[in-house]
Amino acid sequence: MIFGKIKPWQTLRQRQLLRACFHIDPAKALELASRWFDTFALDETTYAEHRLLVRLVQRFPEAAIKPSDIALISGLERQLWVRSNLNFKTAMPAFAALDAFDIPWVLIGSTQWFACSKMAQSETADIIEFTAPDSARSAALHVLAQNGWRLDWAASETVAEQAFSGLSKGQGAIRFTKASTLFANTSGACDRLWKNRVSQNHTLGAVYVPDADSCLNIALGKAYPKFNPDDQWVFDLFNIGSDPAHKVLSSNAPPRHIRRVVAALRTCFYR
Repeated sequence: MIFGKIKPWQTLRQRQLLRACFHIDPAKALELASRWFDTFALDETTYAEHRLLVRLVQRFPEAAIKPSDIALISGLERQLWVRSNLNFKTAMPAFAALDAFDIPWVLIGSTQWFACSKMAQSETADIIEFTAPDSARSAALHVLAQNGWRLDWAASETVAEQAFSGLSKGQGAIRFTKASTLFANTSGACDRLWKNRVSQNHTLGAVYVPDADSCLNIALGKAYPKFNPDDQWVFDLFNIGSDPAHKVLSSNAPPRHIRRVVAALRTCFYR
């Protein structure tokens, strides 16, 4: 059953922090942030909350946060930034190798936003996530292996579960997601991804990212209840535009799924 309640968080504290980061009403968001810092201890935050804290402080740099908390969050931001940059540097030769074999690829998830200079400070790339055509998946895995990447684990491949392979090389980590599972909501969108992918300059070299429509469809795919509590689809939708509910309503995803995504957005981020 792919339809059901959509909730992109693991705990109440993560939900409130996520709402503070993305609520479209700044006053409401600041109220949620203040309540969060009054209720929860910063030194008990989980890894899933680290980038949310960084995002929150960047949204409200003048918020009344204790200096000790600001110092801790600044440390988290530096740690995420350094690790992401080192990981990105390790992964770039692998993408160059895919280019050499004419295997198309795009960055997805938080990595695509980290590759954008305007958003790099508020995103992470500690695991480089990308996808390539299903028809080239075996060839791509072979090229990665030839370039020193070791397969650590792989998700089972079923209709309702996103299939991906995790690979590592030294301190680098990448996640190779199966393309067709990203577009379970929208027929034909997978083919358009390769046709419309966008080349983007990065300090370490050129990278490929999805166009806006593909990014929207990928976000909707990750909003499947099967994938929660993954909150990346929330980041994706708000990174695309300030009014994601409008974007979702104008998409060509199945109406039932649109209603559930919009309901989740309006319940948590619009009121």
